[in-house]
This record gives sequence, structure tokens and C-alpha cells, in this order.
Amino acid sequence: MTQVYAGSAAAAAGIRPGDVITAAAGQRIADPLALHNFEGLQQPGAKVALQVLRDGRTLKLDATLREQPRNVDGGAVDPRLTGARLTELPGSTTPRPCVAYWSRRCRPAAAPRRTDCAPAT
Repeated sequence: MTQVYAGSAAAAAGIRPGDVITAAAGQRIADPLALHNFEGLQQPGAKVALQVLRDGRTLKLDATLREQPRNVDGGAVDPRLTGARLTELPGSTTPRPCVAYWSRRCRPAAAPRRTDCAPAT
């Protein structure tokens, strides 16, 4: 962990900056993305046993996951963001998935675009 926010579930569980979470609920955590994915699959309020590496020693900590705030003061995340509000985008402005169609009938020199290619059959 590079940063632990005051009042967060991590702080309540006793996690400190510099700790490395190596397992959650018995599942190996190999990197930050694995931890992020694990958290995303859990429900708020879930109790999770953590295995943490701190100063060369393995610790066992218990955490109760919380829902992430939807509106945060930027200064609480990073002092450079003081004065900014971080919030979710409204549904109408969220990015939509884009699908590119590829087939053997695409013009080879052209960048793939919907108008250049026919759906593969």
C-alpha cells in the first residue's frame, strides 16, 4: 500500500503504508490489479481475512469492506487536487463500448473503420 486514507476500511483493518497484501480470503494477491479485481467482486460489508507482509513478517488482519464514496474532496486523495470534487460521471456521459469489425474484405492499407469493413461471416 502506498497510501492509507484516514477513516478508510484499510485504516480500520490496521493496514499501513508499505504493507503488501499477499492474500485476501485465502486467494493469492499477486499485484495491485488482482487486489482491485478482488475488491470489485465483493459486496460492501463483506468481512475479509487478509494476509499482509510488513517489515519482512507476515501478519493476518481482518477487514470489513465498505462502499467507495461517490463524491470525494480531491484534497483527501492528493494535495494537488485540493479544491476539486471527484464524483461519478452521470450515465449519459459514461463511455460506451465500441466494436470494430474486421474481415478479409477490409482494405489492407486503410485503418479499420466500420465503413471500410464488412462484418466477418
